[in-house]
Amino acid sequence: RERSKSRSRSRSRSSSPANRATVEVSHSLIGILIGRGGDTIRAISKESGARIEVCKDEVLEQDQRPVRIWGSPEVIAKAKQLIEETLNRSRERRFEERRSAGDDDGLAEFFAERPSAGAPARSPPRRSPPRDGVLNEKIYIDECDMPYRPNFLLEHEDGLPTDLEIFVRGLPAACAERDLWEHLCRLGAADVKEILLLRRQRQSKGMAYVVFNRHDHATLAKHRLNGAPAASVVCGGQAPHDERGLLMVRFSESERCAKGPSSAYGQAVLGKVLGSKGANIQAISDGVGATSVRLTGAGMRHFGF
Repeated sequence: RERSKSRSRSRSRSSSPANRATVEVSHSLIGILIGRGGDTIRAISKESGARIEVCKDEVLEQDQRPVRIWGSPEVIAKAKQLIEETLNRSRERRFEERRSAGDDDGLAEFFAERPSAGAPARSPPRRSPPRDGVLNEKIYIDECDMPYRPNFLLEHEDGLPTDLEIFVRGLPAACAERDLWEHLCRLGAADVKEILLLRRQRQSKGMAYVVFNRHDHATLAKHRLNGAPAASVVCGGQAPHDERGLLMVRFSESERCAKGPSSAYGQAVLGKVLGSKGANIQAISDGVGATSVRLTGAGMRHFGF
């Protein structure tokens, strides 16, 4: 009887509001979080030690579904981290699959692999997973510095009607996809199709791609975000007052590279990035001491060394 009472008290404590948290997940991603037959959410629950429940009949604003998490503060934090990692992988996969299917004609990006300090240089096999002593990172073309770009084809700064994707740099470190979406809605650019926040080792790079359904909303977002204080983006319900930088926004060069002659430039620019017989990629590889650098994208061959 005493053991039964102890279990009852323990169950009561773990279910109290103080030991519960709620995560809002887009309805379109709930299936990804649950997984086939519940496999994914069970794995998250097992790894974190939390009890997790998806509220099937409750829908919040903007088609968000609440996911309840019970456990100690440490357990809840771990469960939130695992949930966010699962959703981020799905967002990135869907983003690139959509372009592979032809919605945006591909994605240009760099893959770079370089030895970590003290590790011997070696040539990894193509598409190999990260290994001991070797760091592997995907770098989107828009992440690269483009010092000559502001003076190139100024008449196309607002793009063509087919340009639907912008690149945002300088976001607060605490900014999540939902924070950026809510900020865009406040600016009047609400017709957002997809947001991909770029990360490195689970940490935000302060950069994001935003795909719109309409060019006029993409242009509006570009003009209202570009040059605005990063602190103006509310993150988790709070303004990040410690942010001092400004946002930089432009139409996606990645999208334009992949569109080739149908882009605002009216020519295929990937060849210029690659260089004659891959000379530019070879120079990048030599310049940074990488074991391998490849230029790749959806719907195109891989080029590199």
